[in-house]
Amino acid sequence: MTNNITLSAIAEILKQRNKILLICHVRPDGDTLASAFALKSALEDMGKTILCTSSDRVADRLSFLCDDTV
Repeated sequence: MTNNITLSAIAEILKQRNKILLICHVRPDGDTLASAFALKSALEDMGKTILCTSSDRVADRLSFLCDDTV
C-alpha cells in the first residue's frame, strides 16, 4: 500500500495547523536535526507553535544543533 502526498498538499496542511509536532527518526543525525530545526524556525516565523522530538537522545556532538525541545 502506497500513500502519496504532494508538497503543495503538505504545505496546505501546515498552513491550516497552529500546533505542529515534528518527529525525528531513530538515532537522529546532523542532517535530520538541522532540517527539523530549520523547518521549526520557518514555521515559528509564521506564528506556529512547534515541538521537535525524537525517541532517541541527541548525541552530545550534535547538541549544538538543537534547542531544549528534543
